[in-house]
Amino acid sequence: MLVDDTAIVAARAELWSDYRIPAEYGAATAWAALSSRAYLPADGERVAVIICGANTDPCTLGDQP
Repeated sequence: MLVDDTAIVAARAELWSDYRIPAEYGAATAWAALSSRAYLPADGERVAVIICGANTDPCTLGDQP
């Protein structure tokens, strides 16, 4: 599945601004797929997104659109 770069950047920004979750861009990709509706879960499907922010530079979190 492909997710547009702008959707990934927006997902990372959303994770930080809405939930205060610092995420790496790669880790925000799964959230981007869901939030941009690139991936639509089937009826009754349970989805879990694991997000890592271990390599996130905190100085970059406020620099997003």
